[in-house]
This record gives sequence, structure tokens and C-alpha cells, in this order.
Amino acid sequence: MVSRRRNGLLAGLLALACGLAPATRAPAAQTDAPELRLEVLREAPSETPYPQEMVLLALHGSYQGTIAREELELPASPDFGWIELGADHWDETGGAGGRVRTFERGVALFARHSGRLVVPPFVHHLTLIDGQGQRYESAVASAPLLLEVQPKPAGIDWWLPAREVQLSERWSKPPGSLAPGELAQRSVTLEAAGVGPELLPPAPVLRAAGLSVFSDPEERATRLTPEGPVSSVTWHWTVRLFSDTTPTLAALSIPWFDTKTREMRQATLPPRRLGRSAAGPGPERGLALRLAVPGGFLAGFLLGLLLLLPGWRLRPRAEILAGLDRFGLSLAPEARALRTAARQGDPAAVRAAALRLLRRRRALRRDPPLPQAVELQLRRLDRLLFGPPGTGEPPDLGALARGLLRARRGAL
Repeated sequence: MVSRRRNGLLAGLLALACGLAPATRAPAAQTDAPELRLEVLREAPSETPYPQEMVLLALHGSYQGTIAREELELPASPDFGWIELGADHWDETGGAGGRVRTFERGVALFARHSGRLVVPPFVHHLTLIDGQGQRYESAVASAPLLLEVQPKPAGIDWWLPAREVQLSERWSKPPGSLAPGELAQRSVTLEAAGVGPELLPPAPVLRAAGLSVFSDPEERATRLTPEGPVSSVTWHWTVRLFSDTTPTLAALSIPWFDTKTREMRQATLPPRRLGRSAAGPGPERGLALRLAVPGGFLAGFLLGLLLLLPGWRLRPRAEILAGLDRFGLSLAPEARALRTAARQGDPAAVRAAALRLLRRRRALRRDPPLPQAVELQLRRLDRLLFGPPGTGEPPDLGALARGLLRARRGAL
């Protein structure tokens, strides 16, 4: 009697265990297995790609049965990088074999180097429900994809393969209206279709004589489209004029490889001239240009006249130069260098020429104190060159040069 009860209890427990079987079991009969298929198709480009050139892949899945959960596993490979393009597209059809769900996803693939490469299988992990309402797991893998990648062209500093590139700029104020000491921000945006943000180049160097340039943080962004990612970078610079010169920023050019035409191209911004006289010389500057040549002839005439005067021909060279300084006709290289640096708006060159001029001043005669206005301009110049950015008022390089030359003549 006890034995029959024990056997009945074991039979009941076995039946209960069968009713609570794990959800990971497979269908009971092989003939009941649904048709599950995942394939990878290469859509573009049709030509042999280069490293970092976008290769568009289309994933197509066809799954018979009811899907409770799914997760697509992208293969991990040191040879490739991936960007998934938007949301998945699911659809459902019916037929003689039952309900079939179709799946589509776009993927942008980027080869990291050249060679004969193999794209590993994509694996779609599915949780399916069979006809008895039981769940089970299935992993559907695509076939490996062979990809030939050719070496990139030689002699290219920054390799940017893209479907399309646009280069644009904007200014916080018109560059031709800037006055000395005035600040303006220049922003340049580079947008490239078919590349990831890491392929965009670093900020170019911006410099020009007479111009102070400060780099601001850049901004990078990517938006996804069915045709691939579109990445952009925006570079910012704050510029400031030193004097009333009109410096010119050089043209900005970004080389890139057009993946549609299969040729190198250039995205270019033209040169930009800054300053209020960028449209042409003003009345004062035009008058100075008209008087430059006659003034040179006059200086030569006075020099010859001085050499003809009694006693001047026997004077030492230093005394002759001192006499010319009194007439504002200095031939000293330090004075010429100072005038040229101030005219070009180059603070560092003005500081170097001023230092040489002061040393020559001390060597020729006693060294009386400089006028207070000249000392003030020198302190402003030192703060600009050696102090933290944006501190103090910028110097007037022209006024500084004129004051130093007048002080030099007064000391002789």
C-alpha cells in the first residue's frame, strides 16, 4: 500500500515538472521547427572601398512564428567600426506556413585598414513561442561577408573619404568693420556626409600679423540618416586687432576624397581681410602713400646737403646719425625696423625693435627717462605679450613707435 502511494506521488511530481519545463527548450519535433533566416547585403559602394570609407550594409531577417523578445548582436572585430542607422523596421506577413515576421536594419561599416577582410556573422538572438505556448531560445546567424579594402592614396596628411563636404563660416560682426582693440568671433563649420565624427580633422591654425587669435572650444555632432551618418565640427576663434592695419587671414582649405566621383577635392574658404580700411585706404592713408615717394627724395636731398656743409664731412658717423635724427631722417636700422613693425601691426616685432632702439640710445648718450605716455604704451605692450589673455587695454603700436623715436631724438 505504501509502495503504491509513493509511486503515485513520484508520478505526480514528474507530471508537474513536465508542465513547468524551462522556456529555453526547443520545439518537440524537428519537423515543427520554424524557418529562421538572417542575411547581410552590401549596398554601397560598388567599387572597392578605401580604409575609413563608409560601406552600407542592409540586414534582412525572415522569422516564422511568434517572437517574444529579440536582440541583434553586432560582431566585435578589430578590423571594423560600426554605426547603426536609425530604428529597426519590422513587418508581418501571412502564408501557408503561418505568420512570418520580417526585420530590416541599416548599418554603416568602416574598415580600419586595407586588406582582404572578413565581416564576422551578425547574430540575432530570438525568444520564440511555439504552438503550445512554450518559450524557447534561438540564435540566428548570418553568413560571413568577404570585403576587399584597397590602400588609401599616398601623400595625404588627413584622409577624409566622404559623400559630400560643406565648409561655411560666420562672424559675430563684419570683419571689415573691426576697429583697433575690438573683438570678434569667427566660427567655421565643416560638415561631411558618410563619416563618423572621429574622422573630421582638428582645428586649423589661424594667424596673421597685427591680429591676436584665441581658440575657443570646438563642437562636434552626428545625425543619422538612411544614407549614413552626417557629422559636423564647428571651430571658434576670438580675434582682436592690435592697430589700424588691415591684416589678412589666409584662405582655409580642407582636402577630402569624393566617394561618388572617386577623386580628391578641396573645400575652401577665401581669404578674409580685417579692419575698417579693408575696403581700401582711407583719406589719411592715401595721403601718406602719395607723399611717400616725394618724402624719400627730400630725405636724400637733405642728406647730400648736410654732407656738403663745412665740418660735416669730418664728423664721426654717430654724430652724423644724431644730426639726421634731429630732422626725423634716421638711417638707423633699429628705427626702420620699429616703423616697419608698427606699420604691419606686429606686437612682438615692435617689442624687439624697441628694445634694440633703447639699447642704442643708451650706448650713444645718457639715458634720460622716457615720457610717461611712452612708458604707458610699453607697459600695455608687455601685458599683451607676456600677461594673461584679455587683460588690459591693447597698445597703440603707431603711437608707441612715434613716441620712442621722438624720445630718441631728444636724448641725442
